[in-house]
Amino acid sequence: MFGTSPEASRIQAEIQRGLPPADRLRIAIDMSDTARELMRARLRREQPGWDERRVAAEMLRDLLPKGHPSAP
Repeated sequence: MFGTSPEASRIQAEIQRGLPPADRLRIAIDMSDTARELMRARLRREQPGWDERRVAAEMLRDLLPKGHPSAP
């Protein structure tokens, strides 16, 4: 983790390992949601003329593996 000391990282990992699976999943989903929100904000900032459909298509293009049948 950037800006986190090795000791703090170790403690954080230890705490996370002790969480119930449902809590660990919720954290992972929250992190994924945050990453998508940041990506959407970056695209809107870089391409202010794009509508939501174009932003969503570009997000899919970035997130899906090349050649994926659902990629735009």
